[in-house]
Amino acid sequence: MRDMYNNRRPILSERPNNRMQAPKKPNNDKDDSMEKHEIRLATAYIPNQPYVGLVPLQEGFHRGSMFPNLYQPYQDWRRR
Repeated sequence: MRDMYNNRRPILSERPNNRMQAPKKPNNDKDDSMEKHEIRLATAYIPNQPYVGLVPLQEGFHRGSMFPNLYQPYQDWRRR
């Protein structure tokens, strides 16, 4: 059992080298379109959130948000 008072962070040279190696690329002449083109994967859209006040503390904890304009309860589409 380890002594909790003598516990220390391991030095980098003491850590085992258990990092996974990246897979090697095959040596073929096919085009790799992911490397040739820069593809924009996603863009976040964050609308402005106006400050319109707070809900009471207990109600905010129950809802998960203290701001009434951010409260959007989940509606199960299968129950319609």
